[in-house]
Order: sequence, then C-alpha cells, then structure tokens
Amino acid sequence: MPDAERRKIPVTDTVWRAVSEAAKEMSKAGFHPSPAQVASVILEIAVRDMPGLVRRAEHALRASAGSKEREVSLG
Repeated sequence: MPDAERRKIPVTDTVWRAVSEAAKEMSKAGFHPSPAQVASVILEIAVRDMPGLVRRAEHALRASAGSKEREVSLG
C-alpha cells in the first residue's frame, strides 16, 4: 500500500493467530505475506466493503465499555 502509514493497533491473541494462519496458507514459493500485511489488507477490505461497519464497531465498543464499567462497580 503505497500511501499507508505504519500504525499499531491492539488485537486479541485469537485474532492474531487467525491472521497468522491465513498468512501461512497464502504463502507459496516467492510469496510470503506477513501476518501484519494480511491484517492490513483484511482491515482495508472490511472498512471499504462492509456497510454499517462503523455502527457495528460502535455497538461492540459500547458493549465492551459497559461490561468493564460493571466490573469496576462490582469490584
């Protein structure tokens, strides 16, 4: 991606393992994408092609924040 800037984003171990496995499956003689390259392309496709992605991400983040708030108030 010529106009891409390197950034760090957190991912779960489960997601990283899945992306790493996908990179291994794609590897052929002379073609060895890294897990980070695969994750970048998957993210690019998802953001471009999935209608409602922002609403779905917001919903997931709010649900996650709500569960963390309950954990704090219970603790």
